[in-house]
Amino acid sequence: ELTDEVRQFLMVFIGTVEELEVLLLLQRRAGAALSAEIVDAELMLGTPFAFTVLEELAAKGLLLKEGSDAPVFSYAPDAALAIQVDAVARAYSSARLAITSRISSNAVVRARTSAIQSFANAFMLKKGRKKDG
Repeated sequence: ELTDEVRQFLMVFIGTVEELEVLLLLQRRAGAALSAEIVDAELMLGTPFAFTVLEELAAKGLLLKEGSDAPVFSYAPDAALAIQVDAVARAYSSARLAITSRISSNAVVRARTSAIQSFANAFMLKKGRKKDG
């Protein structure tokens, strides 16, 4: 069984298993700065996709991006997030199926929420047009 802390971290920070794999790779290599090419070589994600995942994790405050022409990324969460990542890493090593299932479930929840919000926004836009006209 996954702890609430792990479930919450996955919901907020991890959209795909590949994101988790990249994050945990950089966690294991804490102190090293890795390029998308190195991440691709390790995880076989394809360099463009690896770069996208690295960018997303950096935007979430989990990695530090350095450089612009040939950027490299390093593991750099704040102390509170680092504790959560450690908990997720432990859970992933002992309950990989539970973690991957949770990530998949979260993706479905996000998709449904997004669809519902888009549907609601469509009505709000139509309603707004009537008032303007």
